[in-house]
Amino acid sequence: MDNTKETVTFTQKWIEKAVRNFLKNEKEPITAQDLAQIQYLKIGESFDNDFIIELSKQCPPEPFADTDGGDEWIFALQGEDIERFLRDSETDLHCLSAFGFEYEENYAAGSKEAGKNWKDYRETVYQERYYEEIADYEQWEQWYEETKENIYKDLHLFTGLLVLRIYGTAMPDYTALSGMERLAVMELVGTCFADTDGVEKLYGLKQLSCWLD
Repeated sequence: MDNTKETVTFTQKWIEKAVRNFLKNEKEPITAQDLAQIQYLKIGESFDNDFIIELSKQCPPEPFADTDGGDEWIFALQGEDIERFLRDSETDLHCLSAFGFEYEENYAAGSKEAGKNWKDYRETVYQERYYEEIADYEQWEQWYEETKENIYKDLHLFTGLLVLRIYGTAMPDYTALSGMERLAVMELVGTCFADTDGVEKLYGLKQLSCWLD
């Protein structure tokens, strides 16, 4: 049975809207095959009172480095350091942060070549922001927290990802990553997990950038 032709169902309308705009598909069903073409996803809080989603079908550069944000990708964990970090007795697997952990720095991620690669790749990236105008602050705060907590429900749909960047999102566990067979790079910013089920998915990554606010 060819599961790639199956229609997918989003739980978060703002994510579906962004994907439809990116795919230029206003009304037709979205299939698993459509989503498998997406190789790059950044999603979550923008830390500016709204939410952000970025998508690209193009293969991300190696090593991956978003040089717009500073030098954090120089300090991303690589290869064997990732498994050593995850197995370290002092590592909190619920809220990953490599701060204070000794590892080999990747200066290639801060090179001029990496900067050029990111600049070129950024041209392929589609971005949307999501915000709701709600006059009542308590209702707005409720919308914001519910949006933040529900993002994880649609992550498992993106099975073709090579790069996944999650910002300020509440996750129940790591199992949403289980179907992402090609996942090579992950960034976790201010993101915590209620349970550590499925954390072994991170062992095979090439790069892991993780930090808390």
